[in-house]
Amino acid sequence: MNENISTISSEDAVSGAGSEAFKVIVCGGLTIGILDCAAASLNGVFKGMNPAIVWQYVASGLLGRNSYNHGWKSVILGLLIHFFIAFSVTIIYYAASRRLPIIVRRAVLFGILYGITVYFVMAYVVTPLSAAGKMPFSVSSILIGSLIHVFCIGLPIAFITRRFAKNNRENSFVVNESRAAVSDF
Repeated sequence: MNENISTISSEDAVSGAGSEAFKVIVCGGLTIGILDCAAASLNGVFKGMNPAIVWQYVASGLLGRNSYNHGWKSVILGLLIHFFIAFSVTIIYYAASRRLPIIVRRAVLFGILYGITVYFVMAYVVTPLSAAGKMPFSVSSILIGSLIHVFCIGLPIAFITRRFAKNNRENSFVVNESRAAVSDF
């Protein structure tokens, strides 16, 4: 009977970790994808652009200038690329949090740093290496882009990761207590 308790606890621990990863990646990817999508679209509107052009620009990373000739097809492609990146960024943060627990404990600090890092990697590494046209440099674009990435990407991922990691630690504690109780017998 006691062996069954230990076995069930071990299985719960394994499924809990997988469940944690799934929750963080799905919830995080969708959340930051939607938040950043809204922010990018609104930023485009404030600059006098049709939001569709924002997503055609994203698609131009693969299609080049030809992206603007494909209408809604390139808008949809841009959105798909955007969500692919959102999920990728979430996976990277979650994986780092598993190796460096301080990322979970200091969510605000690392969320801010991660948001700024994602902005600069996207703006100055990914975009220049893609087929998209180079964005003109401006201090206001850097400030707006950094703020959007902090509040729509970095902090949400950090808080979502912390929330689900906290739940998993509580589950691990219960499992470890069960093992300790079983080993006493």
